[in-house]
Amino acid sequence: MKRLRRGGCFFLCLLLMLWVPETTAWGKVEEEDLQNPALVTEYHSAEEASKMRSREYCDIVTNGMQMTVSGKTQKSYAGFFVCVRDKNGRNKFSQSQACGVPDTDRTFIKTLDFSDCEKAEYIVSIKFIKSEGDTYNKDKPNMKGIPLRVTDEGVFIKEYTKIIKENQRIRSNDTSFTKCYRDTSMADMSYEIRNGAKWTKDAKKKLTSSEVKALKSFSDSIVKGASTKYEKLLKLHDYIAANVYYDRPLFEGKASSGTLNPYDLYQQIKNETSSKKAKTVCNGYSAFFAALARAQEIPCRTVSGHSISIPGNTWETEKNINKQDHVWNEAYVDGAWIIVDVTRDSSNVYQKNDDYPNGAYLAPEKEVLRYSGFDPSAQAQAVNHLYLGYREMPELSAKKPSLKKITDTVFPVTLKWSKADGAIGYEIYRAESSTGTYKRIKTIDSGKTVSCLDTSAVPKKKYYYKIRARDKNGLYTAKSSYRTVTSKMPVPKITSVKKSGNKVAIKWKKLSYISEYKVYRSTKATSGYVLLGTKESTQSTITYYDSKDLKKGKTYYYKIRAVKKGVNGGYSEYKKVK
Repeated sequence: MKRLRRGGCFFLCLLLMLWVPETTAWGKVEEEDLQNPALVTEYHSAEEASKMRSREYCDIVTNGMQMTVSGKTQKSYAGFFVCVRDKNGRNKFSQSQACGVPDTDRTFIKTLDFSDCEKAEYIVSIKFIKSEGDTYNKDKPNMKGIPLRVTDEGVFIKEYTKIIKENQRIRSNDTSFTKCYRDTSMADMSYEIRNGAKWTKDAKKKLTSSEVKALKSFSDSIVKGASTKYEKLLKLHDYIAANVYYDRPLFEGKASSGTLNPYDLYQQIKNETSSKKAKTVCNGYSAFFAALARAQEIPCRTVSGHSISIPGNTWETEKNINKQDHVWNEAYVDGAWIIVDVTRDSSNVYQKNDDYPNGAYLAPEKEVLRYSGFDPSAQAQAVNHLYLGYREMPELSAKKPSLKKITDTVFPVTLKWSKADGAIGYEIYRAESSTGTYKRIKTIDSGKTVSCLDTSAVPKKKYYYKIRARDKNGLYTAKSSYRTVTSKMPVPKITSVKKSGNKVAIKWKKLSYISEYKVYRSTKATSGYVLLGTKESTQSTITYYDSKDLKKGKTYYYKIRAVKKGVNGGYSEYKKVK
């Protein structure tokens, strides 16, 4: 899934190889909604009533040509710098103008005057230093950049009202998306875990009782000391963000294995070494958080949507804004659902490329606004996320089908299976080796169908087949065990060979799925057959005329064979004529 982009280091858009199962985008947000947002005078990273304001937040307020930035940090810093950049990345205020020193309670405030700035678009962010004499470079911890627009009337904050409204609409209409909102079951996380079947061979549909017990104990150890559910969620958020690494090769489709399973991630953390740590992508982050939150009897659900980056590399252009490419959570606490995006707040990355050929676990410094994905305001959320739906789904209701053993088959390949309970359709997959890539070759839209033909196979070539069922909710079972098939070429039968004037007419019946034949002649019954020509026909009865060097009173013997995709079949029985 799409890795959220931070401070210009953005993960690329999700390829389709790493698949995020789609839910319906009931609303629609256009690219223009990013180009022409509402202009407001206030921005708050956390709502006024949010408990995050006692920990860490950022406010921006404008008045005419003046802008005041204020907030609070988690840790103490020696200085801060309000960075205002234009589209070319240039700072519009010097450090002497925009620097300040936080108070002892970790709060900070700075007012800037835009009277001398050109009327244009800008991005404001806040950078921090740990000690005096340090520099405010791009690698320093910083608070999220917020888009500004300077006009003749003053400086304004750009608010993406259409996205805010769409997010609120989906959140308020949640009964359309999920069957169970207050779910605290750890075992029944089939949707989150099932998505791993595309990425790992041992993906499980449910957590076992022993796995649930282990995760419950693990969650208890993390939240130890927390007195409220909100504090428990913060501890779980912090632990996952600090100890799980974003699996970049898995995201890019370059990894041979990976996991989304919460228990697998727990095991990776438990058995961690310096060269091997827990890693996954946003599906895994969200499933892990959901499992650990539910272990504390805190309802937690999974959200699917789009990871927005404002501004992006093309300065607020999002052509795929309605494409699902990210997953995060909502947890129910204090009578409301709060947003939790641990993927966003984790700066850890596992990378394997030319710079790190053996793989490297990278943990860049990121301290300020660690909770940009935890309980943000609707305004702050709209800069980063577009809701498209919830991912709670009904449990899979179909049983896994199995292919029947095939002892002998003539082209085309005939596949048969036992009807699977709860199935309303099937998908057939084929590979050229048992461990090769199984590609879907046929979709069957009836649960009553129990056989099909593979007419695209090459005769005499060995193939490996698997099957899976689809239920009424559009969910799929795991694929069956494979069956191997090598189809034989059918052998045609000559129906007659007759002299017709100075020609010989050879006739035979058309074979199913065969339209090309080769005709052979000899003057001996058992040897010496020479190819006369090829006949293509779709007619039920096929006739080939031989007039080549025929001699009166001489006996001729004829055979034919079928051809499919360049593969020759066996010879028919001969027929003679004198």
